[in-house]
Amino acid sequence: MAWNAEIRGYSCLALVAAQALDRLETPHPVCVAMLAGHGEYFVQNFSADGGPMGPLASLTPDQATEQINADYIAGSAAAELATLVDTTDHFAILPNASQISLVGDDMMTMPPQPIYGRKPDAQPVEAS
Repeated sequence: MAWNAEIRGYSCLALVAAQALDRLETPHPVCVAMLAGHGEYFVQNFSADGGPMGPLASLTPDQATEQINADYIAGSAAAELATLVDTTDHFAILPNASQISLVGDDMMTMPPQPIYGRKPDAQPVEAS
């Protein structure tokens, strides 16, 4: 703030999609699957230009197999999900902030705050 630096938010899934697209010779749609805990994956499909094709979802592995709408799978759960759908077209990669320049400006318009893929495990107790 003291330097008046611009702060922009982005989704780590969009960054993983951009990293995967950067590895491809020809752009193709990418499904990003990240380990989410509780045996689930955070899953989101991205088009060949890196734009989201739908919302982020927290899914079981079986549900995730039904939601793949892409030619490649990328992310921390890519190898597991690729095994479930019997494909070798995957990139087991993590988001790397040093590669943020790969993410289009239109994908960096989120407020700089966390995104939660599911409700928190802990809930406040309501007063009786």
